[in-house]
Amino acid sequence: MEGKGISPGASADKNEKKAVGRWFYIPSWKLSLAPLPDPGTGTPQRPMLVFMHDDEPVTRFVNGLAHKHPYIVKVKTGNAFNRVNEFEYTLDPDEPRDYDRLIALLAANKQTPFKIIHFWGVTGENRDRKKLMEFYSLVYLTRALGKHHFSESFHISVVTDNMQEITGEEALDPWKAVVLGPIKVVPQEYLNISCRSIDIRLPEPGSPGEEKLITLLTTELTAEPGEGDMAPVIAYRGSHRWVQCFEPVQAGTSGRQRLRERGVYLITGGLGHIGMMLAKYLARTVKARLILTGRSSLVPGEEWERKKQEIEALGGEVLVLRADAADREQMQQAINRGEEQFGPLNGVIHAAGVIAGPSIKGIREIDKIDCQEQFRAKVEGLEVLNSLLQGKDLDFCFLMSSLAAVLGGLGFTAYSAANLFMDAFAQKANRENRIPWISVNWDAWQSETTPLPGEGITPEEGVEAFRQILSHPFAARVVVSTRDLSARIDQWIKRKYLHRPEDTLESSEVFDKSTVSFNQTERSIALICRNFFGIETIGVHDNFFDMGASSLDIIQFNSKLREILKKDIAVEQWFEYPTIASLAGYLDSPPAAPRTVRPTDRSVNRAEATFRIMRREKK
Repeated sequence: MEGKGISPGASADKNEKKAVGRWFYIPSWKLSLAPLPDPGTGTPQRPMLVFMHDDEPVTRFVNGLAHKHPYIVKVKTGNAFNRVNEFEYTLDPDEPRDYDRLIALLAANKQTPFKIIHFWGVTGENRDRKKLMEFYSLVYLTRALGKHHFSESFHISVVTDNMQEITGEEALDPWKAVVLGPIKVVPQEYLNISCRSIDIRLPEPGSPGEEKLITLLTTELTAEPGEGDMAPVIAYRGSHRWVQCFEPVQAGTSGRQRLRERGVYLITGGLGHIGMMLAKYLARTVKARLILTGRSSLVPGEEWERKKQEIEALGGEVLVLRADAADREQMQQAINRGEEQFGPLNGVIHAAGVIAGPSIKGIREIDKIDCQEQFRAKVEGLEVLNSLLQGKDLDFCFLMSSLAAVLGGLGFTAYSAANLFMDAFAQKANRENRIPWISVNWDAWQSETTPLPGEGITPEEGVEAFRQILSHPFAARVVVSTRDLSARIDQWIKRKYLHRPEDTLESSEVFDKSTVSFNQTERSIALICRNFFGIETIGVHDNFFDMGASSLDIIQFNSKLREILKKDIAVEQWFEYPTIASLAGYLDSPPAAPRTVRPTDRSVNRAEATFRIMRREKK
């Protein structure tokens, strides 16, 4: 997804769809100057909230911060919420209500923080930590901040070690990369919150290197927002500060051919739309013998028979098996059956995952069950697959990741996180295996149910991109963006989209003549709409998406609702309440009352609205 507006100075052709050979980018790092030190004049008026543990060297980092910013409130993990004293709390990291209590108490005591530093991801050699703890902590913390509708801004820095590969010597931990999901999405759903990731490599305790790192981190974390290069993804290695970037590369039209004639290939999620397209490509080009697995019930008999015949007509052979990618026993049986019928595997395409449905939710609504739905195939399934492939002589393992790992997206907190795990896993696997692992962050594909003429990746373009990537000696991760990636990062991650003029709530008439009556909430929403969409008169039952709402409009619209009405809504509610009347009814309902759409309004199918948005945003 990309926003409607273009960042200042960007040329229009940056939003144009490029030729397939110019879609590819690889992650890279560039040296950057550190921000200027805070002069530290006066006593801080708002505290710095620090999530920490008592292990070294985190305590030394926090002590260094305290010398520069003495007003610190510490939060440590515990079995239950407890206010130790005015400057220290404990909470259960898995209990969302503990974060609510923390923020409520801080607000009541006039200790609302300005900066929030999260050190739980700095673990050193400690391998006993809870996986996903930093991810859920950031989700719960953001939700707690959002509930209070603060007018203040918050700046969250998440410090980790061994997340990013800079020197090639880091002890990579793919589980830590999951926290990058909310780091990207939180600022998109909550405009008064900024987030960034700072990864470090721990020096020897007590060494000059550690003292230098403490100084560098203290300067970084106490600098005023906007000073220096406040990039969203930063890494410190030694005395050097690195920021992540993405460099364009061209695959070319020729290269090493990894596919074997009549090769044996496993495609997890092979019954999905993209899995089936790749299956047909393999059948057509190399007469492949294919093992297609899926977690859900198999396609109805007649439809599957038709698809099976299409693949066989292209020269391939097919074995379809029901197997949950995260179920080790089922996947072991599927691989065994496939190899018994066709022979040893030559390659694997991991395309299993959930790209729609109830687990795609905003931070305000998402829960652990939703997140686990996303993590099951892409995280747990990948670990299962890796364990079962040990000792096999494969030509490649190809992971179908998403561009959401780079750009985030409304409602994509868990989805983005799951794909980021895949990207980090491929980096680590390439160090430990002879098998080439590659994770590809795909832009949106067209499908039969959501056609986008001229938009999205067509089947023909998709298989051509797959061919070019597979035949080229790329790094462990490739990003596929059909349009200029730097412009999209500016809009979605750096938030350099075009701001609209300030709304004024002074107007003689904004509603059309068919409107008999309206209340203050409806009038306020309509006046905001007029500025966003340039429509002089608006009906209370006009649909936002028909007016031309884009994803970035939704982000900014939420910001205005929070500013003017002191209210905001979850991402999902834009699709359930897509008109002024229904949205006003939702916002005006008492919290405990059931909120329903008015009879004259129609909720919007999320996929339909999403693709309407995509069509407009890519123009």
